[in-house]
Amino acid sequence: MAKHELLKIPILKHIIGYYSFPVNRQKPGASAIKTVLTKLAHGEIVVIFPEGSRGIGSDILPPKSGVGLIAVLSNKRVVPALIEGSDKFFPPNKFMPRPAKVRVTFGAPLDLSQEGTDYTMISHKIMESIRNIEK
Repeated sequence: MAKHELLKIPILKHIIGYYSFPVNRQKPGASAIKTVLTKLAHGEIVVIFPEGSRGIGSDILPPKSGVGLIAVLSNKRVVPALIEGSDKFFPPNKFMPRPAKVRVTFGAPLDLSQEGTDYTMISHKIMESIRNIEK
């Protein structure tokens, strides 16, 4: 999933456009969720940024409830990932990336199939697992 604004930038459209699909973060709608569920049902891997945006530095923003909805409806495990340094590599409000180290650390897969339907709570559980990833 990629915010639709990214795919309006020509170079990014060519880099990530083939592997992503646009999502309007202000009104994601059922089509985005349906696309994700279809991809997961076909065995594809889907990357979702649960916050809907990047925090600055070590800030972790509150998650959107859609990630909890997708986790439950897909009945797939969620692999939490902590991404550090992306704000230095691609600073907010800058057009070009900067030389910087970006680190991605994965946590243990989460089975959320028995968590019920409180999608907000499930989204927060996913974010908590990201916060607890060993650095």
